[in-house]
Amino acid sequence: MTDLEKSFVDVRRAFRLLSEYQKRIVGMVGYIKEKSPFTMLVGRKLGSNVIQAGNWIYDYARLKVFPEMWGWDFLYGYLFEYYMGDFDFGYRRGIAEMSVFQVSDDGFAISDVPGKHLTDVDTFASPESSGTWLILYAHFRSKGSKKNVWLGNTAWDKHTEYLWQFLHSGCNEKIDKSLDGKAISVMKKYPVCRFATQESTDGVLEDFNSLLEREKCAVIFFR
Repeated sequence: MTDLEKSFVDVRRAFRLLSEYQKRIVGMVGYIKEKSPFTMLVGRKLGSNVIQAGNWIYDYARLKVFPEMWGWDFLYGYLFEYYMGDFDFGYRRGIAEMSVFQVSDDGFAISDVPGKHLTDVDTFASPESSGTWLILYAHFRSKGSKKNVWLGNTAWDKHTEYLWQFLHSGCNEKIDKSLDGKAISVMKKYPVCRFATQESTDGVLEDFNSLLEREKCAVIFFR
C-alpha cells in the first residue's frame, strides 16, 4: 500500500469517527434540553458558509456547489449553535434564552500565528494543544428590553468572531451586561469529555446553575 493509499485509509477512519462523534454530541445536547424548561431545538452553522440551495432547475441535485468553496463548508459540526428558544419565567423574572455551542476544534481560535486563516490548517495550533468544547450560553432580559446583549441583529460573522475571541482569551466564562442592567448573558465552556456520562453531565449542569445563581439571574435552568 502506497503512502497515498494509506492516507485515504485515514480519511475513511476519520469519517466513521466523525459520524459516531456527531451522534454523541446530538445526544448530549438533547439531554441538556430535556433537563431544561426549553422546548425548541434548532441549529445554526457558524465559522463558514452553509451549503445553499440552488435554483432547483433539476429535482435530482438541489445544492449549490462551486470551486471556491471551503472544505469547512461541508463539515457542519466544526462550529455549530444549538438554539433552544426562549422561555417566559414570569413578570418578575423575565425571559430567558438558551444555546449550546459545539466547538469541535479551537485550534484556529487559540493560534497566535500571524495571518492565520481557516483555510490554512497549518496556521492552527496543534491538535494536541487544542480543545473540543461545549459552550453553554444563557441570556436573560426583562420584558420590553432589548432582545439580547450580543447576538441581537449583528451580522453572522460578528457572532463567529465573538466566539473566536472568547476561545482565544483562554477564559472559561464570559459575562456581558447591558448598560441599563435589564439584560445579561452568561456563557461558560466545558470540555466535551465532561459530558461522557449522565452523572458527569448532571455535574456540569449543576455547575452552570451555580454560575447563574452567582450572577443573580433569578432562575435556575436545569432540574
